[in-house]
Amino acid sequence: MEKKYKSLDLKINKLTCGQNKNLENKTYFYPRVINKIDTKFSNDEMTLLNKGLKYNLIYKRKWGRAVA
Repeated sequence: MEKKYKSLDLKINKLTCGQNKNLENKTYFYPRVINKIDTKFSNDEMTLLNKGLKYNLIYKRKWGRAVA
């Protein structure tokens, strides 16, 4: 039992020492939309496009007929 407690104490000591590595964040995020045509987008259009492909526009459904 003493051997088990010693191994547990070693594990606790290793965990409590913590990590002293200094990790630098070298990640650079590129813009999602790159305009390669002559058409200029407004700021509102660019924010909408930068929300991504899975962004869902909210629309009000008119009862009685389908709205596309």
